[in-house]
Amino acid sequence: MSRIRVHDLESAPPQALPHLEQYLKTSPTGRILNLHGAMAHAPIVLEMYARMRSTVEEFGELDGKAQWAAMLAVAAVDQSDYSGTLYAFLGRRAGLSETQIRNISTGRDCGDESIEALVRVAREAASKYGRVSQQTWFAALHAGWSEEQLGALFAHLALAHFLDYFVNYSEVESDLLQPANS
Repeated sequence: MSRIRVHDLESAPPQALPHLEQYLKTSPTGRILNLHGAMAHAPIVLEMYARMRSTVEEFGELDGKAQWAAMLAVAAVDQSDYSGTLYAFLGRRAGLSETQIRNISTGRDCGDESIEALVRVAREAASKYGRVSQQTWFAALHAGWSEEQLGALFAHLALAHFLDYFVNYSEVESDLLQPANS
């Protein structure tokens, strides 16, 4: 059971309603996700998430496949089943295969040299407090990622950590399908 009350449109604080109404339109389940409903209980959390998310959407340098692969790797490091399931769903929509999702979630090579190089940067940064070795960084550059894209990856990592930490912190119950790493 969630540590933080999960709201719907009827019970949410007024400040949270615009975000919840927007997220309802794109919800993969057709209803407000538990993570958004729990964030609504403390509108500052939902507002921070909304601003981070909109900034990544507006300025992000990564395509959907790369973005969700990187965020899926972070969810695995953060041990966030809820986020992993969400990122896997979004990754499927962006073109990641079931094998790629399973392999990224379990730390194995995903079979796409370019995506794998980016995932290694994300995984290393997530597990080492933002530190990435020169070897991993240069391997990503050699695989075709630009310095701008690797710089922008940091925003995706921050968004993933924010979401992963929140769902772990609040113990939000999953309202999604099978976890990505099962």
